Amino acid sequence: MIVREAEIEDLERTMQVLDAGRQHMRGEGNAVQWVNGYPSPELIRRLKDEGRYLAFGNFDGEALTAYAFLIHEKDDPVYLLDFFAVCRGGRDKGTGSKFIQELFQLLHPEFWILEVEDVESASNEEEREIRSRRMAFYHRNGVKDTSLYTCQFGVNLKLLYLSGKEVEENIEQRLYEKLDALYGFTFEERYGDGSVTLMKPEGLCR
Repeated sequence: MIVREAEIEDLERTMQVLDAGRQHMRGEGNAVQWVNGYPSPELIRRLKDEGRYLAFGNFDGEALTAYAFLIHEKDDPVYLLDFFAVCRGGRDKGTGSKFIQELFQLLHPEFWILEVEDVESASNEEEREIRSRRMAFYHRNGVKDTSLYTCQFGVNLKLLYLSGKEVEENIEQRLYEKLDALYGFTFEERYGDGSVTLMKPEGLCR
């Protein structure tokens, strides 16, 4: 297995992968996340040109088995895991767990921030089961819960984080500050018009 970064010249294939990811999510009962044209080729190109967007693939020979897209402020060791998926041929083989571990070691981040569909907001039992399995996968791989949430284009997402070391007590305040900046340059006016919101837990500084 080889983990390697996709370059801007590979944008067309990247978008094909994103479309496949959307179809996979719809097939698993999630028909509302990653809609409204997000992320567009223009957004990915802009953020990559600014040094803020990374795309990685996990390859078995020439076959793509998993992929991940991350956003970060240039030279900042904190990353937002924007999208993560395992391709059909790589599922039920431990591919996702191995990919997360190898990519985390490759990037040497202070921590990752993850947005995962909120289980309690599921519209039916089938969707709840799918979201529960997804949440359990991240927990098995060392991801920690927070009390923070984001709502993006009508979808409630719980915020989690992954760190290879002990983090300070004010982790949620730091997560909020990091995401406030990341959402600002990623979503731009959509972050201000209510399409994307970031919710603080009770007791955080205003």
